[in-house]
Amino acid sequence: MEIKEEKNKTYWDKERLEKFWGRNPTQEFNDRIETQDDIQLEFQEALGGVEQEPSKKKRVFESGSQRDDDTNKPLPNHLDAYVRMRYGYLLRHGGNHYDKGNWRKGQPTEAALESLHRHLAKFEMNLYNGVEQDEDHLSAIIFGCQLIMKNEEKEGIKIDHYYKPI
Repeated sequence: MEIKEEKNKTYWDKERLEKFWGRNPTQEFNDRIETQDDIQLEFQEALGGVEQEPSKKKRVFESGSQRDDDTNKPLPNHLDAYVRMRYGYLLRHGGNHYDKGNWRKGQPTEAALESLHRHLAKFEMNLYNGVEQDEDHLSAIIFGCQLIMKNEEKEGIKIDHYYKPI
């Protein structure tokens, strides 16, 4: 009598993940775990059925490696590359003109607001009059917002002050 040697399968083995989630199971798992209740239930079952606090939940990867759940962590990687590059060119222009990092010395919120409003008005006037933009007013608005946020940081406003977990 032949005894078939069964693979040592774990709950998160690759074949099961591919069957359930498709070709890139780890990415699809990460994409779906935050949004679907049935996935959350399977996740909890895999952890022994123990329901954990959101901050204590873990992600389990194909390799068996684990990481804390990232549900309430910031998403700086979601800042669009096009926007970052345009803004980077504005910073390069300012760095060439005033020295790199000059803005880090600080500027009053009032001065930042004046500039922000001026660039918004210029952008709107050009847009509504069909005039081509003469400079990157939108990046200048982001710059003004950055100056104001840095002032808030100096005032002690915590980085997650406005974040409310859902």
